[in-house]
Amino acid sequence: MKRTEEVRNKVIAVARRLMVQQGYQKTTIRQIVRETGVASGSIYYLFGGKEGILNEIINDLMERLMFIIESEFRNEDSLFRYAAILAVEMIGIQYNKQVREIYYALFSSPDLLEYTVEKNMVLQDALLGKDSEEERKKRYIQALLCKGALRAYIAAFYFNKAINMDECGAQVILLTLKSCNIREKELENILKKLKKNKGKFVDIVQKLLYE
Repeated sequence: MKRTEEVRNKVIAVARRLMVQQGYQKTTIRQIVRETGVASGSIYYLFGGKEGILNEIINDLMERLMFIIESEFRNEDSLFRYAAILAVEMIGIQYNKQVREIYYALFSSPDLLEYTVEKNMVLQDALLGKDSEEERKKRYIQALLCKGALRAYIAAFYFNKAINMDECGAQVILLTLKSCNIREKELENILKKLKKNKGKFVDIVQKLLYE
């Protein structure tokens, strides 16, 4: 079991580095085999393929991101910490082409998209608390639509028409926070704090991708 975990972690670490350096599409199982020394059969057994590896990379990054946000903003409430996680995602997407490609691949696969929405629901439950089953069903649909908005945000980087991507990203965050039934006054305060802490969020992105 320990050996399997070591192999899994090694593959995830190498695949993450390759995807950050050259993008999701250019990263191949063959490259991962060559750099890890792990047989392709073992990789397919553990992950099922490249999509499965991407899933694990996103899981790993999200766990590390939550830990960093909890440490950096321990005196802030859970609403702000959730918004901070969203802000870090947006900055990573905006300033790193390879991260954009990773997220676009994530949202282009129905299986990965469904899994991502489920993980987002778990994150919301952990930070914002659970609600009734009926409300959770509504929130699931809203979370799905917010991920659709995030995919559109990513696609907009490749439009011929010039778009203010800072404003576009802020609107995606706003849409996501509104789906959590946050009051207007709270939203204003959170958005102000996000702007104030942008430098910290940039540092967190660097730490996540390159450390």
